[in-house]
Amino acid sequence: MSREDHAPWATFCLRWSQVIGTRCKVTPMGVTEAEVVVTHPNRDTPETNGARTAVVLLFALSMLLMLAILAFGWSVLEGMLAVSFGYILIYAILIWRVSSWARGPLAVGAALAILLAIFVAIAVPTWADRNAPGYAEPQAVWGSAGLPPAVLGLMTMILVLLQIAVVVACTRAFRQEWQVEVEVPAGGSLPEPGAADPALG
Repeated sequence: MSREDHAPWATFCLRWSQVIGTRCKVTPMGVTEAEVVVTHPNRDTPETNGARTAVVLLFALSMLLMLAILAFGWSVLEGMLAVSFGYILIYAILIWRVSSWARGPLAVGAALAILLAIFVAIAVPTWADRNAPGYAEPQAVWGSAGLPPAVLGLMTMILVLLQIAVVVACTRAFRQEWQVEVEVPAGGSLPEPGAADPALG
């Protein structure tokens, strides 16, 4: 392929890779692999950075709220330790992966948040039931009195709302195509559509 044929194809590939979310493999003429820099154009905008920050923050808040509910309602929730700590561990891993711009964990996080929202929403009425006479007050993990059932029920409801926010944030971030990779010459930039190649003049 001549340089004249290569230039339009390179421009087309670089631009199309951003649209369909694939990696462009075209190396500019006269440029060796060692001189090529892989860039991620969809990670350099305020919108994508804000979306990533929102996802990480929502996962972290979910972890903290789950820990608080466990700590102050320990005597009631002892049977749910495996599920609760499993979610906390998975969310911690998702925070690490999303912080590294991994896009796949966003779909996993959204699915897990949906399951957790359903599971926790079912538990909300049980806290209201524990306000009736005959129920023992929740005990904290350190042995003292825990929070009242009404407060724990409110915290549980907030956790449900947080999971809905997690689903929305993960879906929004997933659509931003963080994984798009574009190869450009070191120190160079993407050619503008229709721009003439100076070397061809």
